Amino acid sequence: MDLTARCLFLLSCLGVILAIDLEAIDPGYYEDPTATSEAIDYKDPCKAVAFLGDIALDEEDLRSFKVDRIIDLAQRTVHIVNHTDTGSTNQSSQNRQGSRRRKRAATSRPERVWPEGVIPYVISGNFSGSQRAIFRQAMRHWEKHTCVTFIERTQEESYIVFTYRPCGCCSYVGRRGGGPQAISIGKNCDKFGIVVHELGHVIGFWHEHTRPDRDEHVSIIRDNIQPGQEYNFLKMEPGEVDSLGEVYDFDSIMHYARNTFSRGIFLDTILPRYDVNGVRPPIGQRTRLSKGDIAQARKLYKCSRCGDSLQDSSGNFSSPGFPNGYSAYMHCIWRISVTPGEKIILNFTSMDLYRSHLCWYDHVEIRDGYWRKAPLKGRFCGDKLPEPIISTDSPTVD
Repeated sequence: MDLTARCLFLLSCLGVILAIDLEAIDPGYYEDPTATSEAIDYKDPCKAVAFLGDIALDEEDLRSFKVDRIIDLAQRTVHIVNHTDTGSTNQSSQNRQGSRRRKRAATSRPERVWPEGVIPYVISGNFSGSQRAIFRQAMRHWEKHTCVTFIERTQEESYIVFTYRPCGCCSYVGRRGGGPQAISIGKNCDKFGIVVHELGHVIGFWHEHTRPDRDEHVSIIRDNIQPGQEYNFLKMEPGEVDSLGEVYDFDSIMHYARNTFSRGIFLDTILPRYDVNGVRPPIGQRTRLSKGDIAQARKLYKCSRCGDSLQDSSGNFSSPGFPNGYSAYMHCIWRISVTPGEKIILNFTSMDLYRSHLCWYDHVEIRDGYWRKAPLKGRFCGDKLPEPIISTDSPTVD
């Protein structure tokens, strides 16, 4: 399974430096319980009522797009009622109304955001070892740059299932709740950047070009779009996305490429409307999260302003400003994850915190798990160095 051991560090107004090492234990051989014939009754994106590219839509999503009926679901076409956007490059004053509002294609529905940024997952048994490794690398990429955490599912009711469905590469946007939901990684989709993109949908992102303000930034060349694929270039309704103060991101991993759904490989369907730093920006990269992707995810999940996700085999970290003083009311979180068969060893090398009864004020708190309710390993303050702290064994299956 790839259940990683994690320690969550909650630090408030502290002056401390710690060193970490990973101690390998005998991993042995592990059976993958997901590689069984037991069926999981998940929310299947291939049974969605409609699609927007690789995004599966349910009835609630359709209402957000003002979609009234589905015409020929097999071809993934939809009939739009009362939708004023024609996607043309000509913009009227009405289309530009509210153009100064910054929007981004992130869900605005709190129920679609995963609680505390924790996303339980299961990888079904029909994937090879190399494919599983790619899935984990993609999850670690999101973890490294945000406070979102992927954990191997144990008893959680809501979780994602990596599976291979006939619809190819597709996922719902955000958490659907009430049970498992599938993220389909079809043929030729098992590439790092594509999986990072699909996980972006799981986390809560729509495609960048569907922002309500997209016509200020890109032009849709409708004459070059494959017949029947025009619906993939619809705009989101303002009530479905949250502004969060982020500008349009041409570099987003959630952005379409310039020839997506084109009638010919050399025909453009979507183009930036202006230059950035003197050049027309490229779009549609599937290499890594952009700075905008990271900033938006951190805002969506209310990540701490200081702290980090640590995944190296060894390293050290300290409170902000160390060895000098630190600002008041700071709250920092460091997450350390290791691979199955390893433990985390924390060594305190310097400690100088205000000492209070029960360490009520400045303190370093260490939890043996991935969130705030994980077992408490210790809460420390003052200037006495704590003894080395070792995490519990990580359950190792796979």
